[in-house]
Formats: sequence, C-alpha cells, structure tokens
Amino acid sequence: MGVSLALSPLGQVDVLVAGEDTAPGLSLLDAQRVQPHPDLESATAAAGAHHGDQQRLMVEVDLPDLFHARVSDDAEEFQPLVVLCDLDTCPAPQAVSRLDSILDAELLSSTAVITSGAQPARAAAGEVWEIDTDTPTLAVPNTTLHCVLSMCSDDEYADILTLAVTADSPTGVPATEPVPLAKLLPRSRTRHRRCSFTAAALGYRPGGAESAVRPRRTRRRSRRRRRRGRSRGGGV
Repeated sequence: MGVSLALSPLGQVDVLVAGEDTAPGLSLLDAQRVQPHPDLESATAAAGAHHGDQQRLMVEVDLPDLFHARVSDDAEEFQPLVVLCDLDTCPAPQAVSRLDSILDAELLSSTAVITSGAQPARAAAGEVWEIDTDTPTLAVPNTTLHCVLSMCSDDEYADILTLAVTADSPTGVPATEPVPLAKLLPRSRTRHRRCSFTAAALGYRPGGAESAVRPRRTRRRSRRRRRRGRSRGGGV
C-alpha cells in the first residue's frame, strides 16, 4: 500500500512513514510526497500539525465540513495525509491514542492512518477496516465492492526501489566505443571489385565510364553475319 500511495497518479497524497522498519526506503520513490520519521511519536506530531492547519483554514474561509473544503477554491490546501506504521516493530500506545483523537476531532481533516501488526489500531470495534492479508478477496465496508490485494515480497520491493533510484540517477551508463565500418562490412571492397569486373566484361571501364569498344565476341559475330550476307547476295 505504501508503494501504491507513493506512486499514485490520482493526485498529491502526503505519506508519513513511522519507524525505520516500516516500508524502509519508501521516500526514494518520491521524496516530496513521502516523509520518513524515526518513530510513531514524531509522525503523530506531524499529523497533528497537518490536522490543525486544515481545521483553522476551514474556520477562516467559513467551510462547514471537509466535503465543502474539497470542492472549494482552496481545495489544494486540503491534501490527504496518510500515516503508515507497523505497530509490532514500532509500538507506541500513547501515539496511537493521539492519532485516534485526530481522526475523531471535529472538524474532520483529510487524515488517514494505516497500520499493520497483531495489535489493534483502535480499541472500539467497528471503527476501523481490518484486513486479513491471507484472504483471497476483501469486501469494502458498507459497499458491494470486492477487491484483491496486490502483494509484493521483500525482493520485489527492493527491485522497485532499485528501479526508482536508477531512473532518477543523474549519471547514465557510459556508451560503448563506436565500431569501425570496416568491421561491420568486411567484404565491402571485394563486392566493389566484383561489380567493376562485371561492368568491364559488359563493355564498361572499371572507373565507370562506358567503353566505345564492344566485346570481341559481339564484333566477330557481326562480321560473320555481314560476310554471309554478302556471299549470298553475290550469288544471287
């Protein structure tokens, strides 16, 4: 999900990655969109600042809720923010409670929290969408839609990051040395000599100029024909 959010073409989505073991290196895909944080506490503080800025802006421009804010002229100021965290490797109960209060506070802001691990993100049941990654298909809550998770292994994740780093590298692979034409066409001179010889046999000079003298066979045949014609004519 972190890769999909970092590469999403649907618009700007800010992603806060909490903990070094949560999607490590994800900021390589988009450094402006993805902001890594060493722990969940610092990511929660950044999410609180984002939430407060959106609430104050809605009050200033007299917007009743987030829906009206998203379709207003100031919609660019209400970019979604997603917090990514693995609660097994980055446990922080107080930070989780702070995130709960951000998600529940009115006016609602465009903030979401995605966590993984065995620990529940929220104590109250039914307030989160809990996904079992071993399930073939998942039903989207309150809809009739079903989706299939797109999973990637650690090796595939590393390949994605390597591809992104290679594509953004300012230096490229050095070009190979040009191959001499003589090596690409080793028989070119021989072909030219054959063409010159064939032209000479047909009555052309090797340099390309046409010869005024015809081949000997042609002259001999023409003389014989003329002689036969004369003998026959003389007999008549």
